[in-house]
Amino acid sequence: RPGGSLLLRVPALPWLCTRRDERFHTQRRYTRGQLSQQVSMAGLAIERLSYANVLLLPLAIGQRWLGQYFPQVANMGDRIPPPVINWMGKAILRGETWWLRYHSFPWGLSLICQARKPQL
Repeated sequence: RPGGSLLLRVPALPWLCTRRDERFHTQRRYTRGQLSQQVSMAGLAIERLSYANVLLLPLAIGQRWLGQYFPQVANMGDRIPPPVINWMGKAILRGETWWLRYHSFPWGLSLICQARKPQL
């Protein structure tokens, strides 16, 4: 509706697509430009658009690269991590949340978009 807002968080970087995306029913991964175009075509005004999960990106790239050669590595992300790893992941994401209040990231595993439907 006019004046309504939308907050999206979607998977980013199509070149990161693997069988894991199929298992988790990821329909597509977006670049910043692709998401911007889709949101704008829907008639929404973008207020904020940034990549997120930047600190976990090198780990994801490494896992995908090693997964090509070692099948057991390709499926590592499917399991629930040990509590200490889970805690570290949460701490990283909290830090990124603070950063995103004031800045944007140039790349990351996800894209976040805040948009609004213009008033009539």
